[in-house]
Amino acid sequence: VDLVAFNNMPSVMLRFRYDDFTTYAYGVAIDDILIDLPPVNDLNLSGKFYYKAPLTGTDYMIDSSSMNYYTRIPVLQAANDTVNFSAKFRNNGTATQPNTKLTVTVTGPVPFNQSSTPLSINSAAEDSATIGSNYAYSSMGAYATKFSISSDSVDFIIADNSKTDSVTVTDSVYAWDNGAGSSGYYTGVAGVTFYSSVGNLFKINTPDVATSISIY
Repeated sequence: VDLVAFNNMPSVMLRFRYDDFTTYAYGVAIDDILIDLPPVNDLNLSGKFYYKAPLTGTDYMIDSSSMNYYTRIPVLQAANDTVNFSAKFRNNGTATQPNTKLTVTVTGPVPFNQSSTPLSINSAAEDSATIGSNYAYSSMGAYATKFSISSDSVDFIIADNSKTDSVTVTDSVYAWDNGAGSSGYYTGVAGVTFYSSVGNLFKINTPDVATSISIY
């Protein structure tokens, strides 16, 4: 929990509130609470995007492929898809971070390595950066896409400065989860009429032929 907003206040109290949301749970135990000074240099890559870099929560889901890319995509669709890498990040440290930049590196059949225009980000501030050149996974094969944020300073927690995704460009397979579903989804409120639609979105960038559809 970031307590930067309470800096220099002479008296601050922390309250813990528990709510079991009417599930009749047995309670909660709180132990090992640590309040420490924030590091001087600590950038955090809080979001990666393939089409835009929004700054507000309501903009995150412009479409289902804004924050993640497909795990598999047909080569014809990938070659006609325009990707514009971008990211959102936060300065959790106490010092302003000059020359902060986003670097995106793609390894695979079509390599890519570019950085955004450097900027300065103040302590406890959020910002975003976009890579100037567009990209397309235009040849078949396996790719790894790494988003990294850096500045002139040595970062305190380097592990949260980068995120890596994998995608395989195939002959004909489109997939979000690579054939291995990992979670479920529940919608509805007891006693309330509730309508919803759930499904995967696959963007068709150019006319193609569907050979089969698998449902898990």
